[in-house]
Amino acid sequence: LGCDDGTNIHRQKSMNSGPKASNLRRCLSTIDLTLLSLGAMMGAGLYVLTGTIAKYTTGPAVSVSFAAAGAVAFIAALCYAEFGAQFPHTGSAYVYTYVSAGELWAFLIGWNIVLEYIVGGASVARAWSGYLDSLTGFRVRNSTISVLGHWNLPYFGDFPDFLAAGIVVTCTLFVACGARVSAMMNHLLAAVSLATAGFVIVFGFILAKPEYYGQNYGGFAPFGVSGILSGTATCFYAYVGFDIIATSSWEAKDARRGVPIATGLSLCIAGSIYILVSAVLTLVLPWRDLEPAAALADAFGQRGYHWASIIISVGSLCAMTTAELSGVFALPRVLLAMSDDGLIFPFFGYVNKQTGVPLMAAFVSGLLTAVLALCLSLDALVQFMSIDGNHNPTSTVHCLELRAGDLSSAEEPGSCADTHELIVIKIDIKSIFNKTPMHSQALPFLSLYSCPLLSVSPFKVPLVPFLPAFSILCNVTLMLHLGIQTWVRLGVWVLVGLFIYFGYGIWHSHAGDKDHLTSYSPKARYVAFTTPASQSPQDEAGN
Repeated sequence: LGCDDGTNIHRQKSMNSGPKASNLRRCLSTIDLTLLSLGAMMGAGLYVLTGTIAKYTTGPAVSVSFAAAGAVAFIAALCYAEFGAQFPHTGSAYVYTYVSAGELWAFLIGWNIVLEYIVGGASVARAWSGYLDSLTGFRVRNSTISVLGHWNLPYFGDFPDFLAAGIVVTCTLFVACGARVSAMMNHLLAAVSLATAGFVIVFGFILAKPEYYGQNYGGFAPFGVSGILSGTATCFYAYVGFDIIATSSWEAKDARRGVPIATGLSLCIAGSIYILVSAVLTLVLPWRDLEPAAALADAFGQRGYHWASIIISVGSLCAMTTAELSGVFALPRVLLAMSDDGLIFPFFGYVNKQTGVPLMAAFVSGLLTAVLALCLSLDALVQFMSIDGNHNPTSTVHCLELRAGDLSSAEEPGSCADTHELIVIKIDIKSIFNKTPMHSQALPFLSLYSCPLLSVSPFKVPLVPFLPAFSILCNVTLMLHLGIQTWVRLGVWVLVGLFIYFGYGIWHSHAGDKDHLTSYSPKARYVAFTTPASQSPQDEAGN
């Protein structure tokens, strides 16, 4: 599609199903979606992020940061749930922005989602490698450094992490086998992860020493309120997995019901576990003595319970494998949606008919994730991830406000509205040819207005626009507490995206095609009750 003028960047997408997206199989239940989200959230965030934030940012107040981040994430998740129930299409925030704010903003959001999943997958793989290497006494790290040397480059790891790249490739191969295979593997690993988290909470509170929160150890919040806010901004990264439900909604058996339930359930479970585990961590061991690379396992090991350390290490590997699997599963769906709209190269839209998986998107995204996991350090990856994890939910919340305040973006009327139209047309025709007063036939029709004219989403965010506005305020506040280098990296990524969009996407977009263009206006669907011009008041009185 050619680009005629600058208004094309504001083109909006309709929600007619795309030809390639329809090849995805609807095979995921509400439980599948819930466990998929839990798997995405309870990975490196639980077993690595807790120790890193507690030691360097918040101290024992890390539990407060997780609670605050969970509350902000829950509000944003409500908006995802409404969109996911109303528009069960693959693509998550990218699709929601496309139907609400226009093409350019949608591309940038989709581009940032790609960054989120690639960087998130690489960070989980790095954490996974660190935990596995710790079980061997760091022999893998020492051997690699002795052969290839020690890297001293900014943002790069100390050595090329082949274990991290290997787990990414393995998860990509599992995802290529199909959604059902991925879901079954996810169920098994998620069960082990939840059991391990339960063990940490119960045994940790048995070993807890409340004096570690005393002034002798720096107090409960040694870094003050600013530390808690900075920790909250980073903790938000731990919850970003909830958007995988919206990304996978096209493959849900009952998206309108399952997406809201799975979103709320997974966030409540994950939030409770994060708060309890982070509290336990700083009660088992003083926050200054934590080992960020393997905080939970090392904390129990320092207390002399090495058998517990082994159990936690095995559980953490299962949890991070689940998180890696979830991220590798979701990213190809986003690339598929963007390719289906013509904004990126068409080979990303190839869906294998046997497995129902966008294979090229899976392999390319898996390769990029593996390269980042091989080269970059965990700290650089987490910092890069933090701002993107806040930015995408903020855009989705804003899109909900746009749709709530714009009648022209309302969902197309459903069967109830179609029935209304047929009845109105029948009344108009009958009143013209039979010369009967319209009001005498309209009264039975008026009772039908107990059924809304516009179809209603099965889930609605309460207190609109106040709750979404509060969510945006919280997200922006958290983003402002991130470092300047994080913003610079995001800016570079956005510039690359703009180059791709104006060099390719805007010229090949399908948004101007008949099947994709949003030309619907609710006002055109209303039929006025008017007296035909040929019928005079005298004729009406005579009848």
